Amino acid sequence: MHDGLRLPRLFRTAGFKTDLADLTNLASCRMYTSASEVWNGLAKNATEGLGSPTLIIPTTALLFLGQVLPFMNLGSLIYQQINNSSTSYWFHLYSTMTLISVVSAYLPRILGITRFRQDWRGAILHPFGIVLLLGIQWYAFARKIIGCKTSWRNRAYV
Repeated sequence: MHDGLRLPRLFRTAGFKTDLADLTNLASCRMYTSASEVWNGLAKNATEGLGSPTLIIPTTALLFLGQVLPFMNLGSLIYQQINNSSTSYWFHLYSTMTLISVVSAYLPRILGITRFRQDWRGAILHPFGIVLLLGIQWYAFARKIIGCKTSWRNRAYV
């Protein structure tokens, strides 16, 4: 059970209200200290959130199309410009849409750097982080499908 997901659902089911709060100035929390801890820590409850059977495909589509594909398009755009320097209407439309999508994907991360004291490297590497997040979700989903049990810090998860 992921208490950050299931507990608020149980509260709302019982008629209580839940909300989010920014407690950045009141607390700090370092849950993981290595890449393997991050992977296993996120994977242990992934199938209750983004990696659930009902959400994994739409979540993958939304995150990939909105957070990864714009940067792939930007790479393609730069490659085309270096090798072709096209000035067609479609190239300009593609360029404009690509730049708008890249700014839209990056803007929340850039704003989060100062607002939530996030590391600037995480914001710069955002598309790679999304690819890794999707990998973790699919890894956890596949493990659930084949019946693998998950354990974390001497606790077993079903």
